[in-house]
Amino acid sequence: VTAGHYYSRKMKRTDITKDLILRCYPTNTGSSSMEIRTDAIQINEIGEEYLINVCFTSMVAVDQTSLRPIKNVIPPLVLSDEEELEEQNHRQMMRSEMAKEHATIRKARFATTMQLRHGSSSAPPTQQEMGDIHSLHQQVISEQQNQKNLGKGVSSFVTPCLPHVHQHTYRSSVIVYPERRNVHGKLFGGFVMEQSHSLAQYAANFYLNHYHSSSKNSLPNNAAYHEKHHTRAPGAIPLGMDEAIFLQPISIGDHVTFTARVVHSTSKTCRVLVIVEVRDPSDRHALPMRSNRVSYLFGTDTGIDTDSEHDPKSMYPSGFPQRIVPNKYNEILMHVDAKRRSNVEGPMDTEVEIILSDV
Repeated sequence: VTAGHYYSRKMKRTDITKDLILRCYPTNTGSSSMEIRTDAIQINEIGEEYLINVCFTSMVAVDQTSLRPIKNVIPPLVLSDEEELEEQNHRQMMRSEMAKEHATIRKARFATTMQLRHGSSSAPPTQQEMGDIHSLHQQVISEQQNQKNLGKGVSSFVTPCLPHVHQHTYRSSVIVYPERRNVHGKLFGGFVMEQSHSLAQYAANFYLNHYHSSSKNSLPNNAAYHEKHHTRAPGAIPLGMDEAIFLQPISIGDHVTFTARVVHSTSKTCRVLVIVEVRDPSDRHALPMRSNRVSYLFGTDTGIDTDSEHDPKSMYPSGFPQRIVPNKYNEILMHVDAKRRSNVEGPMDTEVEIILSDV
């Protein structure tokens, strides 16, 4: 069964006119689990393959009845065909290097994690990190005071205050029906991923247009422009997934709630955390049971040079709001955790520009 997905990243833009090849292979094995790398590949005009996406997946061997892990059932990675020994040696070396590279990323991630499931490596926010949160709130107070000083009815441009996490929190709920079950009789994990990504995309799109939709003075002719040129406001572009954790299975008939929050951003990226919870309809006040935790990464190409004067991206030069303000303590923990991940795994804004400008 799938235990989780990690470090999914977009390397280049996908050409929708070309076939997409998926290639999966193990990069590491244990006694009851294995790591699978999935590459999404396309072929250019001269027949060369190039990498579009990469993702690492953790798979666990479980007992079909108890769904508990079974040890010593997964064989180690070995070479089996002597006739292709040289080629397999080369592939094995590549896979070993990939596994080492991802192991380095995992080690750095665990060293800075805030998740209690990682045990002793879990670390609460530092004094410096809490100081940064305090500075954000000081900036919000300063901006609010400046707007009050300008007075009402002023027609000049006024920059809206920094966005808050609670302003960009969205929810959706579903009931699990039998047609969505997997071979184990539980909810198919792909349905969870589909629903969580749709809600995360929804949140990222609204966040990208936060300044333009929250201030009537910012871009007054946007609606008329998009109607005239048959365009729409730019949307956030999926760049990857930091992790997708499957904590426990969801049963048929369960009532499931998805909650998406924008928890961290730079001018070119934002991270959206989706929490999936199962609720008991017989007791609306009962605490929900968490089943999944998924962190998505989105980018934007607004602000990147464009040759067309009618390209709507040219009207949105600022990209994402560069910072978002957490208020509640759980929001602070999510924000700090996402910021740490951004520092460890990236991508940097310059890297996003390179990826998204390669059209």
